[in-house]
Amino acid sequence: MTVARPDSTAPRPRGRVLTWYQGLNAKHLVTFLNTLILVSAEWQFGGLGGYDRLAVSLGSCIATEIGLSLLVLGRMPRSYLSPYISGVSLSLLLKPQFGLLWPFAIGGFLAIASKYVLRYRGSHLWNPTNLAISALLLLSAPVLTKLTHEWGNSLGANLVIWSVGLIVVHRAKLLHVTLVYSLSFLALAAARAAVFPDARFLTEAAPLTGPMYQLFVFFMITDPPTVVRGRRGQMLVAFSIAMVEALVRLGLDHEIAWLAPLAPAPALFALAAVGPIAKAIDLRRRAGAQDRVPHLEGRGAGA
Repeated sequence: MTVARPDSTAPRPRGRVLTWYQGLNAKHLVTFLNTLILVSAEWQFGGLGGYDRLAVSLGSCIATEIGLSLLVLGRMPRSYLSPYISGVSLSLLLKPQFGLLWPFAIGGFLAIASKYVLRYRGSHLWNPTNLAISALLLLSAPVLTKLTHEWGNSLGANLVIWSVGLIVVHRAKLLHVTLVYSLSFLALAAARAAVFPDARFLTEAAPLTGPMYQLFVFFMITDPPTVVRGRRGQMLVAFSIAMVEALVRLGLDHEIAWLAPLAPAPALFALAAVGPIAKAIDLRRRAGAQDRVPHLEGRGAGA
């Protein structure tokens, strides 16, 4: 009598947790995390400053997305995730003088329009929200107040946001980008605390607990259309952004006058400077590699 052996090639049953995790929709996770940061910031710290700001920023982003999609692509947008994220981020990060709503309307237009206008080799170079906020801070400083870096140290809220955020970037295969930037930020904060007598590590590291940096590490530096190709390159860019931010902070500490406009948000300006340059170099190299392939193949056939 022959006993049938189990087929070693048959797929093994997966655990329920793993099956549930792999079945999660990344887009739904992104939307949930973005909304979670918004709700947490408003509920705990009143950071939104009025729901009219959210309405204007969301309305501007969605209207611009629809208008430019119809004008440039000749169809309605296939997804409203990008304008939703930009609208929520703008409403949280822009801090104009009381009663002013036009920065949210213009910010929404700049964020979405940049995807259609500021393109190189078929790709946009800047994270839309990062570009819009950086431009508004530079051009409208008299009416935009300093961004809030740390809105509180609620351990429970931060644990939830960072847990969901890490799941989101892991699903997007960009967890290493968030980790490299965060660890670099903490290492540089420790260095500042060691070098400057008045600096304290917890104070220097505290910005990572605030909504601004949560949006930054989970949405801006991990924006799939604007990250470079390759894990090593992505990690190098993340480290470079942290270094440029640290240098800007150091220059501000020494009161270098021409760096003063960057004081409201060194991290955002660091990304706005490093990210597009890295992306343009990556696109250029990729195009050069593709152009060389037929040439090399031709030489091989001829030989």
